[in-house]
Amino acid sequence: YSATQGDVDAGMDLVNTATVVTTEVPGPTSDDATTTITQTPNIALTKTGVFDDNIIADGYAQPGETITYTLTVENTGNVTLSSVNITDPLPGIVIGALSDNGGNGATVLAPGDIETATATYAITQADINAGVVDNTATATGDCPDGTVDCASDIDSHSEPLFAPPIEEEFCTYTKGFWGNANGKHEGQTTKQILDGFDLANNPVVIGVPGVASITIKSTDCILALLPGGGPSKKLKANQNVMVPMGNSCDVSQSVQVNNNGTIKNGVVTQLIAFILNTRLEPGLLSVTFGDIEDRIGNCFNIPNSIAALGDHTTLAELITYANQVLSGQVNGSLNDLNTLFTDLNEFFDECRPFSCSGDNPGPMAGANLELTKGVDNESPNVGDQVTFSIRVINYGPDQATNVVVEDRLPSGLSYVDDSGNSSTTYNGGIITWNIGTMDNQEEIWLDVIATVNGQGSYTNVAEVIHSDQPDPNSTPDNNVISEDDQDDATVIPATQSGGDCCEDGDKPRRLALRYTAENCSATDHSQSSGSVKCSNSGALQNEVYIVARDDKKGYTWFTGYVTVNSTFIADAAAAGQSKLRPKTLVYIYASEGGQLLQAIEFHTSCSQPLVIGDQFGAIELVGVDHPNGYVCGTIAGLSSIHADASGNDDGSIKILAYPNPASNFVNIELQGIEDDKTTIEVFDALGRLMLTRKVAALDEMPIQLKLPDVINDGMHYVRVKNDREIKTIPIIVRKTIFSTKQ
Repeated sequence: YSATQGDVDAGMDLVNTATVVTTEVPGPTSDDATTTITQTPNIALTKTGVFDDNIIADGYAQPGETITYTLTVENTGNVTLSSVNITDPLPGIVIGALSDNGGNGATVLAPGDIETATATYAITQADINAGVVDNTATATGDCPDGTVDCASDIDSHSEPLFAPPIEEEFCTYTKGFWGNANGKHEGQTTKQILDGFDLANNPVVIGVPGVASITIKSTDCILALLPGGGPSKKLKANQNVMVPMGNSCDVSQSVQVNNNGTIKNGVVTQLIAFILNTRLEPGLLSVTFGDIEDRIGNCFNIPNSIAALGDHTTLAELITYANQVLSGQVNGSLNDLNTLFTDLNEFFDECRPFSCSGDNPGPMAGANLELTKGVDNESPNVGDQVTFSIRVINYGPDQATNVVVEDRLPSGLSYVDDSGNSSTTYNGGIITWNIGTMDNQEEIWLDVIATVNGQGSYTNVAEVIHSDQPDPNSTPDNNVISEDDQDDATVIPATQSGGDCCEDGDKPRRLALRYTAENCSATDHSQSSGSVKCSNSGALQNEVYIVARDDKKGYTWFTGYVTVNSTFIADAAAAGQSKLRPKTLVYIYASEGGQLLQAIEFHTSCSQPLVIGDQFGAIELVGVDHPNGYVCGTIAGLSSIHADASGNDDGSIKILAYPNPASNFVNIELQGIEDDKTTIEVFDALGRLMLTRKVAALDEMPIQLKLPDVINDGMHYVRVKNDREIKTIPIIVRKTIFSTKQ
C-alpha cells in the first residue's frame, strides 16, 4: 500500500488487517499490522533584497527610492500547510500575494512546494542617515488538524544605503532674480527657467494641503508673487490672510500662521525662492545641517531654534518643517526661518563653492594635503621586518605642485627599502619622496620597509615638508604632530617567552596561526597526546578556506581564505568574547562550502602548554596574545590593547560598525573621542593595513569608509587609536549581496 498525502495530513495510524478463510475448523483467522505516521510540519523562508535606484539612478539612495524584496517560502515538512502568510514589521513595506506555483491556492503549500512573493519599501531620509535598512520577515502556516502557525521561519536582510556625495559648488539666486522675468542664468532667462520647471504638473506648494496652503502652478504666479519685475505687494506683509491676486495661482486655503496670527511676506517669498533654487540645484535637498556645519560652519550660522532639529536634518526636511510652521501645525520662529532661507539663497548666489573663503565669494585658493600613516605589525620580534604605509591625499580645491614627503626612521630601526615613487632619496635615516604634482582628490601610497634591531619603543614620523600652495589647516615642515599633514606609527617589539606562553599570561584571547599545508603526520607539539586530534580527508591546497571555532558554544574565531605560509588570527573578540574557550577546532576546506580537507582540535585555554612553533597538522602556532597585555611570539598588525566585539569595554572610546557584515562601505560611529588626533585603521586578517582615516572630535557621525577594491571577503579589524588608548573590533567583509538566515 502506498501512503497518500491525505494519510499523512490526517495523522492517523495505518491499520491493515489480513484474513484467511477456510472451510475447515476452527474457521476464519485474521491478523493486523499498524504503521505509525509521524507529522513533521516545517517551513523555510528565504529573503533577498535589491536597492532599485529608481529615481535618479546614480547609485546613491534618495528618499522615495525603493528596495525590492523577494520572499521565497518552501514547505520542507511532510504535511500540507494552509493559510501560509508572510509578515514584516518594517513600517511602510508592502508585501504582494504569494504565487500559486503548486496550483492548489496561493496560501496552500504541499510538501516540497515553493512559492514566492515580492515586497517593496520606499526609503526614507532616516534610512539614508542610518546607512542601512535592516528588517526581518516571518513565514507561518497552519497544520491540517487546525493548529495555527504550527510551522514558522524567519529571515533577515540588511540593505546598505549610500548617501549622495555633497556637491562642491551650488548655484542659487535671490527672490529678486526669481521675480524678474528677464534675469539670466547660463544663457536662459528666468521666465525660460521657470517654464522648464513645468509648474502646472509640479507646482510649488507653500503650507500643508488640507490644513492651510497655496499652490503655485504657473510662471506668471511666481513673477507676480516675488519682488523683482513683478508687483510684489500682491503678497501682503503682516496680514493674517494671504490671497495672491489674479488667476495665476490656485489658492486652496489661506495661509495662516501661529505667530500672533500674522504672516510675514519675507518668510513666504524666501521659501518660494529657495524651493525654486532646489529645482535648479536638486543636490541642495540632500545637504544636511551637519554638512553645513562641516563645510561652512565658520562663515554661516543656522539659528538655534532650527539647529535643534538635529545635524541629520536635510534641507528637504527643512522645507517640510517651514511649511508646517506656516500652516500652524507646529510652533516655530518665523524670524529665524526668514533669516535662514535668506542666507541660504544668498550664500550660493550666482554660483560659489560649498566652503568658506572670508568675504570673497569666489573659490578658496590652496591645496589641502592630508597625510596618514600605519604599520603592518606593531609588536614584531627583534630581527623582523616591518612595513610602514603612508597615504597622502589632496583634498583641493587646487592642484598641489612640488609636493615633498619626508619619513624619519628612529634609531632601533634599519632602512631596508621603500616604494611608491621613483624620485626617492635616503640619507641618514630620512627617506624623502619628491612627489611633484597632485591633482584635486588624488591620493598616493608610500611604503617604508625597516628591520627591528632591538627591544624598545620606536616611533616613525612622516610629514609633508613642501607644497607650493597654501594649506588651510597645516604648515609643511613645522613638525607639529597635531596637524593633518603629519602622522606617526609606533612599534614595540614583543617579549619572547622561549617556552610555554601560558607561564606569563592568562587564558589567551588571540592566536596567530600559520597555514603550512602539511598533513596530520607533521603534528609536533608540547601538549599531551590525548589533547590534540587531527584527521585528513583530502589533499591540502595552496589556498584553502579555514574556519576556527570553539568545540561547544558555536563561537567562531575566524573564517576566510588563507594561502600557504600566511598567518590568520583566531580572535575571541570575533564572537564577542574576551578569551578563547578550552578547545579550538580548526576546519580546513577546499573552498567556502567545499570539501573538508583536514580537521584539527587542540587546547587553547592554557590547561595545556602553548609553545611558539607547536605544529597541529597544517597549522603552526606563531603568536599568543593574553588579556593582561602579554604577547608571546608575533600577533601581526594588531595592538595588544584590545576591546570586546562592540568596542565598548571600560575605556572611553566606544565603537559601532555597521552594516556588519559589510560590502563596499562600512559606517563607523565613535563616542568618547575628545581631540583631533584620532585615527581609524582597517587591517585584514593577515595584519596588512588596508585603509586609514583621521577623524576629529567634531566630525559628524557615522563616518562612512569606502572599502578598497582589493579587500577580500573574510574577517577584518577596525582599530581606533589616539594618544590615550587603542580599541579594536572585528568586522566581516562580504563583497557580494548577502542574506543572513536567523
